[in-house]
Amino acid sequence: MGIPEVVQMLWLDVLVKAFSSFKDVKQQDRLPLAAHDVQRGFYRAVAVNLMTRLRIAPRYRMRQYRPHLCVLATTCTVRQTDGFVSRRNHDMQHHPVIDLEKAALARWCNGDPDGFLEISARDVVYFDPFLCARLDGFDQLKAYYDGLRGQINAPRHEMIAPHVQEVGDAAVLTFRFVSRSGSEAAEMRWNCTEVYRRQGETWRIIQTHWSFTGTQPVPGGN
Repeated sequence: MGIPEVVQMLWLDVLVKAFSSFKDVKQQDRLPLAAHDVQRGFYRAVAVNLMTRLRIAPRYRMRQYRPHLCVLATTCTVRQTDGFVSRRNHDMQHHPVIDLEKAALARWCNGDPDGFLEISARDVVYFDPFLCARLDGFDQLKAYYDGLRGQINAPRHEMIAPHVQEVGDAAVLTFRFVSRSGSEAAEMRWNCTEVYRRQGETWRIIQTHWSFTGTQPVPGGN
């Protein structure tokens, strides 16, 4: 069964109004939006405008067309949700904090701790198994890293199974790290958790925790 012409005209009107309202919101926010956010926002605007049409439909003797409009509104609502879920599942495997961490690790393994200092927040906190207490703040972390400057050398290294969990403006990165033929030992195996905070268009580390990798296998784990 085809969609009646009057519903098609209503659909076109809804699309125009949705685009206009979404454009106004985007301009008011003055924030750069990624493609997935634009898509979700537009579908949301369409769904809202369709629901408005559904509320006023009886006034315009449109009761017989309400099922068509309900289907369109439901489709748009599902599309905005599905787009969000698929984006999250995909982007967590290619999250920008993974690239930041890899670049910093490459410099670290060449004796340069500045890669990590450049992406650390002023209120960063830090743990590793060689310290007896937590480091609080950028200045303490810098002093510690400066003492290691030029002493680390690991020409072969690998980040294993990076995983990101994003909550609001925070991203928790967990991974295993292996360095070989390095200055510390023939092979070092680490676990790492980094908590990043989004600051504008950038990400900054606010918490670091390094520990040694154990030997007990994890059932079904990586």
